[in-house]
Amino acid sequence: MSRVRALLGVTLVLAFPAPALACVPPPPLQRLAGESDADLAVRARTFGEAEADENRRRQQSGWFDRADRVSLARITASGEISRLLGMGSLRARRVEALRLGTFKGEAAPGTVAMEDVGITSCGVYGGGTARSGKPGAYIVTFEGVQPEGTGNVGVPLSELRDPRIIQAFSEVAKPALEGAKP
Repeated sequence: MSRVRALLGVTLVLAFPAPALACVPPPPLQRLAGESDADLAVRARTFGEAEADENRRRQQSGWFDRADRVSLARITASGEISRLLGMGSLRARRVEALRLGTFKGEAAPGTVAMEDVGITSCGVYGGGTARSGKPGAYIVTFEGVQPEGTGNVGVPLSELRDPRIIQAFSEVAKPALEGAKP
């Protein structure tokens, strides 16, 4: 029986291959002449943080360009959902958020949902980093962004990096937050 299961597993893997995505770490920084281990570690950490910020900015810029609607929202519900990811080793998460103000696209009352839809060697994807947010947290939502899972992505305010989004947020946030009741 275990031989049949193994054969079935191999057949399924071969019949439905997943895309080959890999998160390749950047090459290590080269030590500068006379640089101490501590100085190299500080430079590497600073470089890594700057690179991560730039990657976030580029990703958010792409979402902003592709989104049908971009809104300020407050998370109203958050939790695990029944979908299993990574061969059943990880439960997917879902958040629902109430739109408070719209930066781009047609304003629409109501809620928007974001959820995990898959996993790669880079980690979980589908709903943006807001999918692990707690009720009451404020986020920016990008709706209609494909191919990001459900098409909706959320980002906590603390992670905003794109200057256009930050500017749009500042124009919408004050009136929206004044009218919001957590």
